[in-house]
Formats: sequence, structure tokens, C-alpha cells
Amino acid sequence: MQQYRFYILLISFLIGIASATIVGTSLQVITWLCLIAFGLVIIGGRRSGASSTATLLTLSFALCFFALGLLRFEVASWQFGQSVFEAYVGKEVSLQGVVVREPDVREQTTQLYLEVQEELLLVSTDKNTPVSYGDEVTVKGELRAPEAFTTELGRTFNYP
Repeated sequence: MQQYRFYILLISFLIGIASATIVGTSLQVITWLCLIAFGLVIIGGRRSGASSTATLLTLSFALCFFALGLLRFEVASWQFGQSVFEAYVGKEVSLQGVVVREPDVREQTTQLYLEVQEELLLVSTDKNTPVSYGDEVTVKGELRAPEAFTTELGRTFNYP
């Protein structure tokens, strides 16, 4: 039975992550779920029936692991906060940064990955621009948000 409890807790954690991706949640909901799980532990500790107590404790820990899955997804989503440049989208800007990857030379343009204020920006420039990895450059132009596009295979690539 001990082995099954481990799998129940693991599945509860994974269901918590999956449901957070679909529904979304707040820290208040996670807190309430943990409080309910704690209440079930207290109720389970006061009951005298051995089989019902074990089932209630497993249920409470499963609920707690579900809440931890929700919390794990919430914490992971914090790293994808808003950029400091979102206020400047659609406006002319002049930015100075360092080229952090090898330039990607294409048919008509060269794409540069520029690190500016700890943010990574994709810059499209003329094909013949003499830029290398590690160069510090100043770029001027309109700042645009990336757009989703359809690949040659018919799949939509959500660039943002």
C-alpha cells in the first residue's frame, strides 16, 4: 500500500501542474487548499478507525501535493514577467547592447540577438551589416513585438 501512496501523491502533483496550465489559479486558492488539507490531517488524527484514518491522511496529502503542483506552476510563471520594453512597442527607439549570439545571415536580412538591460532582443538589420558575436552596437528603429507565423509545414509558431 505504501507504494501506491507514492504514486497517488505524484499523480496529484502532476494533476496540479496540468490544471494550473488549463485553468490558472491564485495564491489564495493554493493557501485555501493547503488549509483544507491540514484540516483533514487534524480530523484524520482524531479518528480511531485505522483504515479510514489512512485513507483520510492519504487524501489530505494528495490535496496538499495538488496544491504544491499549482504552486510550482505559479512560481515558474513568475519568471516570464513583462519586459521593460513593452511600453516602447510601436515607437522609435535607440538602444545600445551586446550581440550575444552569432549573427544569423538570411537571404535579405541579418538577425542579431542583442542583450540590452538584461533583456534579449531580436534585431533584424541589413544583410551586409558587419557585426560579429560580442560586438557592442547601437540600434535605432521601431520596436515591434514578435508575431505568430505559420511555418512551411502548416504549423503555427507562437513567437511571443
